[in-house]
Amino acid sequence: MITEIRLQNHEIHKTFHASLEPGLNILIGRTDSGKSSILRGIAWVARHETLGSRISHGESTLRVGIKTDLGSVVRFKSAEGYGYKAGGQTFLACAQNQPKEVGDILRLSDINIQLQHDPPFLLG
Repeated sequence: MITEIRLQNHEIHKTFHASLEPGLNILIGRTDSGKSSILRGIAWVARHETLGSRISHGESTLRVGIKTDLGSVVRFKSAEGYGYKAGGQTFLACAQNQPKEVGDILRLSDINIQLQHDPPFLLG
């Protein structure tokens, strides 16, 4: 279970932090306030998606952290490189494959992460 999410320079968010409780957690906010950005941040880490235009304009560092009951994962782009921190290790230059340790901690798949324009969401 995801227990905490942290974003730094991700899309609209300069910084964002939320602690999640067991059960149902709901994101509420005005249009363009960054709700979907939070979900895209989780997907960027869990699905090993490309960087694209996620980094805030003018910034050189991007971090998205997800804490679960099994540990913490941070995906980053910074002066130290591009990669992940998971299980007390740093994995750099992970363009092709997500480190196994990341998947072991997150235990998320596409079925766990549905964004508003994904086909399962639109059909559900």
